[in-house]
Amino acid sequence: NASTYIQKGLRTMIEAARSVPEAKFILIGEVSKDATMDEVRRTAPSNVTFQDKFTFGQELLEFYRRAAVYLQVSAHEGFGIANTEAMSCECIPIVTNTTALPEVVGDAGFFVPFNDVPATADAIKRALASPSLGKKARKRIIDNFTSEKHERALLAEFRSLLS
Repeated sequence: NASTYIQKGLRTMIEAARSVPEAKFILIGEVSKDATMDEVRRTAPSNVTFQDKFTFGQELLEFYRRAAVYLQVSAHEGFGIANTEAMSCECIPIVTNTTALPEVVGDAGFFVPFNDVPATADAIKRALASPSLGKKARKRIIDNFTSEKHERALLAEFRSLLS
């Protein structure tokens, strides 16, 4: 619906894609079948495709592995599991500068204000011109956000509580 279209940053992504016609954009995920999304599909530039049907796991990882950049430009987001998955596959993240996303991305990607199409398009161009950031993104996830690291931190916290 129209609210999801704006809140998830789909409008920003579609409009930014118009400013970067040399890049291919794939919107992955099921979106509602309503008048707003029908209009979005009809008016999206030719460099945007919609991938509604996919399976989590290997197929999704293949999308990440083929991508250079990952956009998550929503108004509100939690930790951002999809963002960490994409970063672990060397996608350069472009995220809104709100909630936990900047903490996850650190210096391995780009931050944009919510709903700022020119800033998003500029960040996409800078990311595409900085392919070495992909390796930095992967390293950031491995160094900071693996399940093993999380498990060790939890165990240390439990030990401190019990002592």
